[in-house]
Amino acid sequence: MIRFYRGRSMEPTFRQGDILHIDQSANVPDLRPGDIIVVWKPKIRRVRFCSPEGDYVEYTYGGRTVAVWRPDRNECRFRKPFDLVLWREIARERDRAAAEAREHGS
Repeated sequence: MIRFYRGRSMEPTFRQGDILHIDQSANVPDLRPGDIIVVWKPKIRRVRFCSPEGDYVEYTYGGRTVAVWRPDRNECRFRKPFDLVLWREIARERDRAAAEAREHGS
């Protein structure tokens, strides 16, 4: 994947308009001197809703919905690339909810 850099937080390493090659599958043994690793951790807001159709959780970033998780249907929809950072959190939440259900069911 190719992206153009926007912003100032990585100056002087990157400059506005620099072309970045993004390799999401890079492994540590594949890295070479001069390779740059950038970790992306966006601040995502989680909002839980209760509705007659079932409860759901919306994940928002910058005022936009980037994921919706419906635990009762075991369904999740992501906007790319937020799936890269949210899938673990949603899996933990799903496991926690399943454990609580088992605990209350017995």
